[in-house]
Amino acid sequence: MAAMKHVIEADLTDKTYVTVSGLWQWDYGQILRIIGLELDASVEVHFSLTRNGESLSRAGAMHDGYTDVEIPNSLLKSGSGYIYAWVYVNDKESGYTIRSIDIRVQSRAKPGNWNPPTDAPEESTKTYTYVQTVPASTWTINHKLGRMPAVSVVDSAGSIVYGDVDYIDSNTIRVTFSGAFAGKAYLN
Repeated sequence: MAAMKHVIEADLTDKTYVTVSGLWQWDYGQILRIIGLELDASVEVHFSLTRNGESLSRAGAMHDGYTDVEIPNSLLKSGSGYIYAWVYVNDKESGYTIRSIDIRVQSRAKPGNWNPPTDAPEESTKTYTYVQTVPASTWTINHKLGRMPAVSVVDSAGSIVYGDVDYIDSNTIRVTFSGAFAGKAYLN
């Protein structure tokens, strides 16, 4: 019998903000199910233990009438009380937060055998978007991700553009194109 993941539901029908509960510290593989939004664009959920600072981004899986997203296991280690989540959509023109969710995490003693699965290091889920406003044929990007990320580039019209990527160090890349243009680079 396959294991079923625990699902926490957040109903955002006619709401911009909601608080939900049902998570315990040291759990893992938990799913946030977002109900009541008709999303037709690329959706991400940004998770954090604080309302300020950096967040961990997870892609949402859209289904008929709801969106599921996995809550980062690393955040469930903390007994801080809440995990904050922001529903974020983007398109060729912009990216913006449309809703927020506060997820109550009940603290508890750490299990002696706690060993969650490691699908991918949490750090690898951080992304960076670079905006080149002035047309240029070489873009130097200081991303501060601490690794060599995958790079996708689009011009100001949203068309994919290919270039040569040089990894200067674990925090800097240079992308060289055949001609100058303005656009965005998505690093993940």
